[in-house]
Amino acid sequence: MVIKMIRACLLIAIPLLSMLLSSSIDNSFKMGSRKSAPSSPISFNSSTLYGPYSGGESVTFSWSYTNTSTNNYSSVNDYIIIDCPSYSSAPLVSKRVARHALSSGESRSLSYTYKIPETRLSSESGLVFKVGVQYSGSYIALLEKKLKKVIPNNINPLNYRSNKYTIKNRSFYLNENDVEESFLFDEYRDYVECDEYNRMQFSKLSFLYSYPVRLTYEKCYIKFIDKNDVFPFINKDEDGYRVIKADLLDNDGRITIDFPDLYYEPISLQPSDQKKGSKTKYLYVPKGKSKAIKDYEFIIEAHNIGINKTSFSHSLETSISPYYLGNCVDADYCIVGGIKE
Repeated sequence: MVIKMIRACLLIAIPLLSMLLSSSIDNSFKMGSRKSAPSSPISFNSSTLYGPYSGGESVTFSWSYTNTSTNNYSSVNDYIIIDCPSYSSAPLVSKRVARHALSSGESRSLSYTYKIPETRLSSESGLVFKVGVQYSGSYIALLEKKLKKVIPNNINPLNYRSNKYTIKNRSFYLNENDVEESFLFDEYRDYVECDEYNRMQFSKLSFLYSYPVRLTYEKCYIKFIDKNDVFPFINKDEDGYRVIKADLLDNDGRITIDFPDLYYEPISLQPSDQKKGSKTKYLYVPKGKSKAIKDYEFIIEAHNIGINKTSFSHSLETSISPYYLGNCVDADYCIVGGIKE
């Protein structure tokens, strides 16, 4: 009797164990628990950059992949799934876009058009886009990308001289590469130098910018209160600041400041924004006036930089370089002499 009971328990236990093992294997490919990329038989190849979006755009998402395994699949399903986790546990979209056989080494291209919902994009979680390849009811590959709405921000460059200011999840590729936008103000400081040639060295205040697309910005300028009237030929704004239009030049990711509309008189070095004299990339201090600006504060203002519309306002004290020995008007040190009788 005891032997019969043991035999019956074994007959029940073995199928149950088999079911549990089978369930565990299947679940390893279920959505949200994808294996690491090296174990996947699928390699995603898309290189189109998507985002940023503000909502309301109708976007055709296209992706491609290659079966990098030696397996020949008799029938696979291509899916796109779009979630908003902070809104609902159910997908906003769960769409099979194709069904086909897939041979070893074969590539496929898919697409799906979707209107970006502004309210869901602006939610805490944003949107989650997934594209997957399903075989026998399980995902043999599932790629997941997050997308959030751009939120403009004002930053202090001096807080990011050694650590990058980085923004993620505002754009993405439908492949294994991640996308982020970053700023590193490694060449910024709290002063601007007036060198021995009477040039204000704003071009030395540079920062590093990283993103797949070149930098864009709305506007940039230098402004200051000219309390000693050193720069009478540079226009003032309604608040009494002299304002100089500036460009942000992108040289392989190194961003420098340039003055496209500045001129100067070569003898006196008097600068002007009224096309008087010779064109220059520098703000010159008129000869003999360098000490008059030693207490000046210059402000760099840059607005809506990059895809995330980052802005900053940066105040700079003035550092005056010691001038070479010269005449008693231009130099810090001069010699007055004559003939001794």
